[in-house]
Parts: sequence; structure tokens; C-alpha cells
Amino acid sequence: MIVVDDGSTDNTAEVVRQKFGDKVRVISQDNRGVSGARNTGIEAAKGELIAMLDSDDYWLPGKLQAQVDFFDSHPDSNIGLMDTFTEIVNNQGKIIEVLDRVKHGDSFKELLGHNIMNQPSPMMFPQ
Repeated sequence: MIVVDDGSTDNTAEVVRQKFGDKVRVISQDNRGVSGARNTGIEAAKGELIAMLDSDDYWLPGKLQAQVDFFDSHPDSNIGLMDTFTEIVNNQGKIIEVLDRVKHGDSFKELLGHNIMNQPSPMMFPQ
């Protein structure tokens, strides 16, 4: 696992090191923005699959295993998207709507219909 500390001021790197030790590789860099942080993480990755989690997102338990299982059973796939649900939050952080998950099929079309573009956190893709 890799954590990219993109110039944060909240002591992220030290907190991760104290909690996880050498189980997690921490890369600290000057702030390059979210794309720069993602590119740094992808360049440093050595595994077969890549999944990214932004600091303001979270994964439900079992998310990564479900995606690994998907790739194991669909070896020709080049992306796996888990769309469990989407919470729409206002500027004060209050949840104003929860969209149910798409059980099968093209979640992109449904999310586009709600004018929501998914971020990389639900995705996993081969290196």
C-alpha cells in the first residue's frame, strides 16, 4: 500500500507511519494537486492492480476483495468499478441524498443522469 502525502499540513505522513509502520509506503511531496498525487502513486506502484482512495472518500469493507475477485473471473477486463452507493453532500457536509447502487450494468449512464461524475475511488485497474 502506498500513501502519497501531497503537501498536507495535518501530519498525514507521521500519522500513517506511526499507525502502520513499514507495512505502508509513505511518499511525501510538495503539493502538486490531486492529479500529481495520483501520478506519483501509480508510478511507485509495483502490484498487478491499482486502486486509489482520496482523503475525503472511504471504502466499505470487502470492496477491494470484490474487485480482485472480479478481475480473477474476468481476466480480459481493463477496469473494475464498484458503485455501492453515492452520497450527495452539501457545502456544510450534510448528506442531502443517497443514490442506490446499480446492481448490474452500466453505472456510468445512471450516474451521468444524476449529473455526478465518479472519482477514481470506486475504480480498480491493472498496472
